[in-house]
Parts: sequence; structure tokens; C-alpha cells
Amino acid sequence: MCRRTAAATLPFVETADAVWLARVAAGHRGLAREAGQDPPTPDAVLRLGRAVLAYALIEERWLFGLSRLLDPAVVAQLSDEHQRLSDDLELLESLSDGPQEHSDRAVLAASLLERLLDHVRREERLVYGPLSRIEALARPA
Repeated sequence: MCRRTAAATLPFVETADAVWLARVAAGHRGLAREAGQDPPTPDAVLRLGRAVLAYALIEERWLFGLSRLLDPAVVAQLSDEHQRLSDDLELLESLSDGPQEHSDRAVLAASLLERLLDHVRREERLVYGPLSRIEALARPA
């Protein structure tokens, strides 16, 4: 498919959308890098979780609106994951009100960190990668 044809069939990829998609995708890729910079403390997991949920809002209000390009089952699965991650972050935060050495807090933080990273990688593979390739096709030659 030539670039001109792709652009004609993907009118939603306006210049502003393409720039914004590139910025959102770059920021999303930074989430996994950010996770490796802090020691995996419960507070670091809370910070990462909040960043992931900020991207979840963007995804659900803007990116998933492009659902005609994304598998509806994938969109539903990722939306469900966002809710579960949000619930677990609330639980981790509630445990923060207790003793800092609370063993449940450390166990939940470790488990949640793995799930957050898995989620970020899955979104990169299933959402950001495909949309970036489609957006690249729509750029004028």
C-alpha cells in the first residue's frame, strides 16, 4: 500500500493526531524504563502505578476511540486490566497508612510491579506498536 493511499483511507490521522500519538507512545515506552530506575519499594510502585493509570485515561478516552483499528477484545481486556490495576493500587495505598514494614504491603508491591510491567509491555505490543506503524503509513511521502 502506498503512503498516499494509506493517508486517504485513514483520515483520522491528522498531523496533530500523529504528533500527539508519537508523544504519547514515547511517554508510554518510558514507563518501563522509569520502573527500572527506582528500587522496587512500595512507594516506587505507587508512583509507577499512578503514571500507568494516567496513560490508561489517555488510552480509554482517545486511543481506544480508534477502536476500529484495534481488536475490540484487546480493548476490553486492557480496560479490565486498568480497573484491576487501579483497585490494587488503592489497596497498596491503603496499606501505606499502616506500618512501613507491613509484610502484605511489600508482597503486594512486588506482585503489582510485575503486573504493571507486563501490562505496559502488552500495551506496547498490542496498541502502541500497531498504531505507530499505521500512523507511519499515513504520513505524506
